[in-house]
Amino acid sequence: MPIPEKLNHYRILAPLGKGGMGEVFIAEDTKLQRKVALKVLSEFMATDPERRQRFEREAQAVAALNHPNIVTIHSVEEDRGIPFLTMELVEGRPLNELIATGPLALDPLLRIGMAISDATAAAHQRGITHRDLKPANIIVATGDRVKVLDFGLAKLREAQLEGNAEDVTRMPVTDLTGEGRIIGTVAYMSPEQAEGKPVDSRTDIFSLGVVLHEMATGEKPFKGDTNVSVISSILKDTPSSITDLNPNLPAGLARVIRRALAKDPSRRYQTATDLRNELEELKQEIDGGATMSASGIRVAPARQTNWTRRLLAAGLGAVLLTALGFGVSKWRGAPAVASASVFEADRFSRLTSTGNASLAAISPDGHYVVHAKNTGTLPALWIRQTTTTSDVQIVPPAPVRYDSVTYAPDGTHVYYNMYSQTGGVATLYKVPVLGGTPHPVLEDVDSRISFSPDRKQFAFVRGAPARGTAYLMVANVDGTDVRQLAILPQGEQFTNFAVSWSPDGKTILAPAQSVKDGAHQLIVAIDAATGAPTRLPGRWAFVGDIEWLPDGRSFGIAAAGFSAGGPQVWQVPYPSGEARRITNDLNNYVGVAFAADGKSLATVQAENVSNLWVAPATDLVGGKKITTGRGRGDGQGRGDGQGGVAWTHDGRIVYGSIVSGKPEIWIADADGSNARQLTSGEGPSTQPSVTKDGRYIVFQRLVKNGAHLWRMGSDGSDPKQLTHGGFETGPRAANDFVYYTVWTSGSPKPWKVPIDGGDPVAVGDVFFRSIEVSRDGKQL
Repeated sequence: MPIPEKLNHYRILAPLGKGGMGEVFIAEDTKLQRKVALKVLSEFMATDPERRQRFEREAQAVAALNHPNIVTIHSVEEDRGIPFLTMELVEGRPLNELIATGPLALDPLLRIGMAISDATAAAHQRGITHRDLKPANIIVATGDRVKVLDFGLAKLREAQLEGNAEDVTRMPVTDLTGEGRIIGTVAYMSPEQAEGKPVDSRTDIFSLGVVLHEMATGEKPFKGDTNVSVISSILKDTPSSITDLNPNLPAGLARVIRRALAKDPSRRYQTATDLRNELEELKQEIDGGATMSASGIRVAPARQTNWTRRLLAAGLGAVLLTALGFGVSKWRGAPAVASASVFEADRFSRLTSTGNASLAAISPDGHYVVHAKNTGTLPALWIRQTTTTSDVQIVPPAPVRYDSVTYAPDGTHVYYNMYSQTGGVATLYKVPVLGGTPHPVLEDVDSRISFSPDRKQFAFVRGAPARGTAYLMVANVDGTDVRQLAILPQGEQFTNFAVSWSPDGKTILAPAQSVKDGAHQLIVAIDAATGAPTRLPGRWAFVGDIEWLPDGRSFGIAAAGFSAGGPQVWQVPYPSGEARRITNDLNNYVGVAFAADGKSLATVQAENVSNLWVAPATDLVGGKKITTGRGRGDGQGRGDGQGGVAWTHDGRIVYGSIVSGKPEIWIADADGSNARQLTSGEGPSTQPSVTKDGRYIVFQRLVKNGAHLWRMGSDGSDPKQLTHGGFETGPRAANDFVYYTVWTSGSPKPWKVPIDGGDPVAVGDVFFRSIEVSRDGKQL
């Protein structure tokens, strides 16, 4: 039917879309002076009074819904015999348009899925079944909002309807299955809906499973050349698992989708809330990231060994990578209205393959990467082109330990800090990118530096081990006029990884550690003018390198959460702190550095490979390797012994290993035979210590809010938690007590707890970094 330029007080501005139930326009509400979506009902609806009455009743029910993920219906009206309804106008893109560009990244997929489930659950609670859930009915709007459309065309449960008139939204299957034409809705129908059987709210669960599958893979689970063949596939076929189509997807998501797509409604999730809760739990697991072994999660003074250095000392297999990406607005394809650009890794390119690379920084133009690489037994600094295999040494091999590398903003020099073989403080140097004589810039620099936008200053962290704290410092670019900008309050302190000065010059980001409310690491934003700290949302097991993206609305970090595995590269919007992964695999990533345009990054992909050796005390060189673990190829290696090692009284060896996928305690004979795992369950277990009489093995177990000490029998039986504080570490077992370290007031103090459990007791108010107990248990 022809549509006039104005209906009641709504001025038609432009067409928005057309479907089987009517045509949608953008209109101006001249009374309230706002834009709305105006839907004119099809002639099929308009000419049948009973259908119109039913539709109005359903629309009124949906209008009563008040949910942020459901498009609001404002009114149901008529003008000159033309029935229409007005709705909230949502600015954004239909989900099907986003899927058309390829599978969605995991984080937006889960957030969109949770939002759709929330909306569906709210409607189901009011007795409303959508019956037409599909990507075209889901809008990803600006400001990270998800809106589900067309609940106004839903079917009220029969018990809440008057009369037995045919549901206006049900059309016979024969009307939907004409040969040679595809109606999008068919691919999202549940089996019972496709067969024309009565349906309930569980039909929406199936449709949502189809949508999740399509978001994850870019493909519909049920396919066919015609509607008839699609329906046949829905009724008979078992779709491929999403992990078969994309092995990088988590098995947990595959399980959720598989259950949602069960052909028998009784075997699906019975409510949309159940489905939503599953997605939320999966997202929490993924957002938690993967934790490294507990020995790498230390709440200690800033001069502690960082993750990269620990890997190198343990026998690191590492390769240098660059990721070429592109910036898109948050929610891929949506308008970038005051939201952070998302770094989407288009592809990773491996620049080295020898397994001896560490540290990485990418040049401002993105064409070169500086990195440390062992040459023989000594490290040197090299520069490699990102597009070729050309490698140029700029600092020769030397008996030193490189701690960080950074390009100067103009790309002409590389700044690096290093420790001599004898230790002491780290010194910052600079060297021309084409090679030359390195020149010292400043001593006592304990982190990677970051330059101010005007290139006149740089920021860094300086540790003060004697005081158990660390400072954020600022100096002129030539190393003069060094001043303290910030120190964190008691119980928190900066770590010695990297800092990053914001593009607008107002904020310096720095990783920190805290023993407040359970030991964890966090990110602190420091006012560059006043030094005032602001803690960003998020609790991490480990935070390493950190760097702003050029738009100043987000930053990248190498970090790990409180679950199994190792650090990943994340992007974090500022200041909301809602992290999303850039990498999402089983590898460990130790570093993040962006080019000036934010379109490429450099990182180091690392694998732990370590083994146990047994040697006579008088001939350590002549030792024998008793475990033979090699890199597993999944980025985690074996890591035998990295979680600690101890002898039992009968000559067996208790040790930590990640061979099972997360840190656990193992035991083996002295020749490596009869190895078996002793611990399992929640949280990584490390730091074993055996009582002098051999009755018990004491160990640390990491949990989300800290770390506690446990004891078990020498065969792994009868595990018992001994401590319940914030972060207890470094246990050493005597026969009657376990001695350990607790971080209080920003420094480590010695405590003890009875071996059979009881109240912990402070041993003394002194600075204790680590403890050992004499054989008779009388001395520390």
